[in-house]
Amino acid sequence: MISTIGLGVLLLVTIFLLAEHAVDINGVMGGNEQMRTIALPATGGQVPLPNPAVYQDEVTPPLTRSMQIAIPAGSQIDVKVKMEGGKVILYTWQADKGAVYVDYYGQDPALGNDFWVRYEELQEGSSSSGSLTAPFAGEHGWYWLNYNEFDVTITLTVSGYFDDIVNYGLSFY
Repeated sequence: MISTIGLGVLLLVTIFLLAEHAVDINGVMGGNEQMRTIALPATGGQVPLPNPAVYQDEVTPPLTRSMQIAIPAGSQIDVKVKMEGGKVILYTWQADKGAVYVDYYGQDPALGNDFWVRYEELQEGSSSSGSLTAPFAGEHGWYWLNYNEFDVTITLTVSGYFDDIVNYGLSFY
């Protein structure tokens, strides 16, 4: 009985009373967090963002283009979006049936075919959606390989700030 009373007093002092005063000696209940105050500069005007790339003021509205890309069985195709460095696109693509190999990558044609950057590679994909802020000016797009024994049609939609979408055509592997 004395140990039960002692345990009760210990819990009362170490947890409940300290918690009422926002003291957490164990670090498990929370309450010791402090809010960080940020002092804004007294500029009398707008406060600049720490990273100016998070905001882009464009003269023209964003473009939206959709296209159907037919890929016969045993074929491959390259479709690329031409864009300036720092510009943003949103994209989505969907295969009408089956799965395809896809390599989402970018390259600067001025540097030749040896310079490219892979953004995403799917061994078997039927759709993907996302965004890209172009790390450099050039062509950013998709290489699709239809390894199926049937034709596949990809529906691609791109929105954002880009110059053009180029379909480099089919080739057979």
